[in-house]
Amino acid sequence: MRVGVASVRWMRWIFLVLLLGSVMPVAYGQLADNYAPRGTYDRTATDLITRINNQARRQYTVLEGSGKPPAIIKDAKAEMSKGTRMLVSLVEHHMVILDDTLHRWVDDIVNTIVAANALKRKPQTVLVMKSTTCNAYSVGEGTIVVTTALLANMRTDSELAFTLAHEMAHEELEHASQRLFYKVEQRRQQKSNKVIRQAALGEVTTEAMDTLRSLAYAAQRYSREHEMQADSLGLILMHRAGYDTWASFGALSAIDSGDYTKERLGRRLFKPFEFATYPFQEYWLSPPLTMYTRRPQDTYFFSVDSLQSHPDMLLRQKTLLEYLPSNAPQDEYPSPEVKHTIALAAFASLEAGYDFKRMDQALLRALELKHRYPRNVFVTSSIARILIKLYRWKDYSEQLFRAHVPLYVAFYGEELKSVNTFLNNLTLQELGELGFQFLNNKENFNPACRDHYILLWHICDQTCRYPVAAKVKENYEKRFGRDLRYAEMKSGAAKIAALEPSLFLPSGKPRPQH
Repeated sequence: MRVGVASVRWMRWIFLVLLLGSVMPVAYGQLADNYAPRGTYDRTATDLITRINNQARRQYTVLEGSGKPPAIIKDAKAEMSKGTRMLVSLVEHHMVILDDTLHRWVDDIVNTIVAANALKRKPQTVLVMKSTTCNAYSVGEGTIVVTTALLANMRTDSELAFTLAHEMAHEELEHASQRLFYKVEQRRQQKSNKVIRQAALGEVTTEAMDTLRSLAYAAQRYSREHEMQADSLGLILMHRAGYDTWASFGALSAIDSGDYTKERLGRRLFKPFEFATYPFQEYWLSPPLTMYTRRPQDTYFFSVDSLQSHPDMLLRQKTLLEYLPSNAPQDEYPSPEVKHTIALAAFASLEAGYDFKRMDQALLRALELKHRYPRNVFVTSSIARILIKLYRWKDYSEQLFRAHVPLYVAFYGEELKSVNTFLNNLTLQELGELGFQFLNNKENFNPACRDHYILLWHICDQTCRYPVAAKVKENYEKRFGRDLRYAEMKSGAAKIAALEPSLFLPSGKPRPQH
């Protein structure tokens, strides 16, 4: 009887393993076809908002025990309060991700590092923020923020482990309090404000310029010292947790490469805009006037080179070499689950670019994902939405267009700069034509996707292709019937709804709104 029970248990385990083996690849492969936008927190997330406010109160206690003069402490607490209100506002306005998959990866690594180290200050809350900027930072006394763009740029557990260990090191070294006090004390000196006022009145002197330059250099040195300290302690924390310390190099490179695709696609980025019926024009990639893109050698007050993040990143990498072990880096291959999580973060960064109307960054992310997942309907819809929205803005006023596709891009990386150049070089007619050719294409248009009908109808309506628009609407009715979205096409309301994917579920039903 015991043998029989054991056999049954083994059969159950084998069945479970086979089931997971068959389900997990399907789950990870779904991104090839579609993507569901990640959930976000909002003003109803009272537990999270309470944790953030409690974190601020703990920070107040640390500030009060610093021995600094009461006036300095008061100003530092006011500065901390502003940061806390900003963080709560981000939560309330749907900018902080609520997603088990993304959080699981981050939380697992944080917990592993905590378990392997006797930390005085353990992370209480880790927030994943929708953003196109590759960044992570500690708020102080237990709160760490990582962006979706940073997660998307990571390649392995160890790279993310270094990034998180670095932020935990900032917490352990009490850098948040030191940074607050430094900022307050510099402001109280009022030297920089006085010099800026003098410059505005044309009264600036050589001595005043030297003063401001020295203040700028001092602030940068102060920040650099903190980063170096957090790097070295972060290496120790991740090493104790069993991660490959050589991955710190890759993590710093990833953070410094937010304006590039992982594959460095270059000219291949624009392959989705090459059509036999509408050839790609090379002048669309012609660089603009040098005044918009050149790197300034010297500004009015200080040398820009000394304040750029890139030289600092190279310096940090060089310094890390002194601490890294002599043995070769480990061969680390991320699991399918980690690869899937990284891909989800890339999609969420595309969402962020569109939501925040940073259209050149959104298009860069969309074209990168189009290269990886050519049949993904969400990516195709996103590219179409970007072109349509830019067409509407450009048609309304050039100033509105420029507000979301800037001309001055001196500090963009080369791939982001090429996407920005492409958008700035397109005329209104070319924008409309590209949008139509892109979606009216069997390689991109998915007949089972409601959004593609709505968006194509919208492009046709904008570019005065009224017979084609009527045909698109007729085909929609044949496939999906006269649902709410069909009614909006008929009334013209889809001109707005088509550009706001959050309004509808894939079924065509309205999405519940908070």
